[in-house]
Order: sequence, then structure tokens, then C-alpha cells
Amino acid sequence: MDRQTETACNRREFIAATALSAATCLSTQGGTLTAALLTDGQTPVLVGNRFLTFNTVVRVNQIEVSRDRVDGSDEGNIHTPELAQLFRQSVQRGWPGGKITWAFSWQALQDPRPNYKAIRDLVAECHSRYGDEVTFIPGGYFQPMYNARQQTRQDLHEALQRVSDIVGGGYRPRSVLAGFLDAASLKFLAEKEDIHVCQGNIWSQYSKLITQGEFGEVWRRHYHDNSWDYRFEERGSGIGGSDTNLEVRWFMNRDFRLALLRDWKANKRETVIDFTRYDLTAKEPSDPSPAHNSRNWSLINRLNMKRTRPQDTPVPLARSAKEELDTITRRYPTLVSK
Repeated sequence: MDRQTETACNRREFIAATALSAATCLSTQGGTLTAALLTDGQTPVLVGNRFLTFNTVVRVNQIEVSRDRVDGSDEGNIHTPELAQLFRQSVQRGWPGGKITWAFSWQALQDPRPNYKAIRDLVAECHSRYGDEVTFIPGGYFQPMYNARQQTRQDLHEALQRVSDIVGGGYRPRSVLAGFLDAASLKFLAEKEDIHVCQGNIWSQYSKLITQGEFGEVWRRHYHDNSWDYRFEERGSGIGGSDTNLEVRWFMNRDFRLALLRDWKANKRETVIDFTRYDLTAKEPSDPSPAHNSRNWSLINRLNMKRTRPQDTPVPLARSAKEELDTITRRYPTLVSK
């Protein structure tokens, strides 16, 4: 075999192995977990449950930056309906009744080759058989980096209609998979397309396997006034760069996000590694131009865990500025005194 053929075969083997291992990853020692089936008239309860949203992307190139421009090689030879079917069957074996979200890139929605047509037909069948969600991923996760807002809205509108045509029966996606998306386009989705869920960064744990759109709508029903306030803790696993001695606590609400890190084995005091306020003025990057575009859509202000600025050095919570302490205390009165 030549090098290109060998690489393609290795990637096929990797994808197949990943699909076959899905059943193992989604099973438990005591048997197989069963998802909560959501049918008409049933509304899942957010509080007291854990949900896993499983998204998979169907694409032609690694990054499809616009309708007529791509980065990376053509991946058509490793996207086959046989592997897609194997992957979906593995999910079903590991989590009977579970639903997943399939997101098609612009090129994957349009590609006339037989394998892509067969994948589109298969995914439409998965919607009918399993209740899977089918949607669009604009710009390979980096739509605002390469496309003006007006073009983004046009892509969203036409691609979502294409998804509806593929699935049939008057189907409309409940969500969009986007990586990051500008505020004007999010508003467009809500007001013009009646889609109120858009993927950003997801923190997930295993339990009920539902589509991204279903979870987003469950969340919106429960927190219809944006009064959310959630917290979670995580300790390092020791895998890769995850340090077993470190523990992080996150506090997230509509006013700010706060992360406290400590060495729990050495019983050290917590330090603030991230404090991002949502009440400070923020501005999105301008529409991209040939001379300038940016993937940096991060909201960074007071202190950020990526430590890209001198001011991002972690500090003990009690040594934070008085204004910051007052903001935190209004939400968590006992946190600062600990």
C-alpha cells in the first residue's frame, strides 16, 4: 500500500474501533443503562437528573471555513455509511433507547457522492427509528472567524432548510452545533428560525442520553428567567495532564463564573484561577476580512485560567479586590469567610 492508502485504512480501523468501544463506554458493571425516552407529552425533569448529550459531526473537510473554501484534505474516503451504521448500532447496544445529535457541515449536506448521499439517508432513518436529532454545524466550529454575520445568517437559514428536506415530514432541528457563534446570529436563530439552543462548551456526565436540543429545551423550561446558579467539583484523574492532587470547584450564575483550585492531598488553601464577570462591557470581534480574522472569542476580564496575561496569576480568594469579594458574597455569603 502507498502511504496515503495506509493512512486511510488506519483511520478506518480507528473509527471502527471507536464505534465498537462505544458499547463498552456506555455500559455498566451491573448491566446496560437505559435512556429516558422522550415522547410527546413527556417532559424530563432537570433537577435531580444527569444528562449526556452525544454529538457527532459529518463533514467533508477538517475545517470548512465557508461554502467555497476549506482547510485540510478531503475526507470523503473515510466517511462511509457502513461505519456510520456501525457507530449508531454500537450506541444502541450500549445505551438502548438513547438519542444522539448528528451535525452536518455545509459540504456534507450538499456533497453529491454516493457515500454522502447514503449517510444522509441513513441519518434520516436514525431520526425515524431512534429519535435522533439532525442539525447543521456552520464553518467547522469557526464560522465567525471567516464569515460576516450576514453570510452566517444566510448559511444557517439555507442549511437548516436543507436538513428539513433531508429528514422530511416537516422536521425542524431543536438546536445548532456551532462551537461559538456571534450574538446577532444567536438572536436570528431564536427569532427567525425558532431555535433556542446552540452548543458552546459542554460539561457532561453520564446518565440519561438525549439529544442536544432536548437537553437545551429542558434547561430553558426550568430556567426560563435565566435564574440559573450551578456548581460542581472535579478532581484530577491522573490521565495525561490531569493531576490527581488537584481539585477545582466551579460556581456559575448569570452574574459571573468563579473557579477555585486547591491541592487537596497537601490540604492547601484554595486559590482563584478564574473570575469572569458578566456585568462588564464586552465586545465581539468585528466581521472577518482577508487581512484579519480571529478564533479568539473568549470572554476574559478579571482573571482567567488560561494565564495569558500577567494579571492571571492565581490568588487566594480572601486577597481578591473588595469589589470582587462583594460581588461574590452577594451570591455566596459563606464562601469568602471560609
